[in-house]
Amino acid sequence: MQQGVRQELIRVLRQRFGEISEEVEARLEGESGEKLENLMDSAIAVSSLDEFVSILSI
Repeated sequence: MQQGVRQELIRVLRQRFGEISEEVEARLEGESGEKLENLMDSAIAVSSLDEFVSILSI
């Protein structure tokens, strides 16, 4: 399940912001399923990839 959520999150980020760095993808790999779901909400709400990365760093 966690892998599926991560793949969907990456897909949303790519659709919204274009290509994302391997660093961002790698950082998402270590996150729990619950955190990935929260990040999905953030990916939909933020206005830039930089804003998403700042949330990811919290």
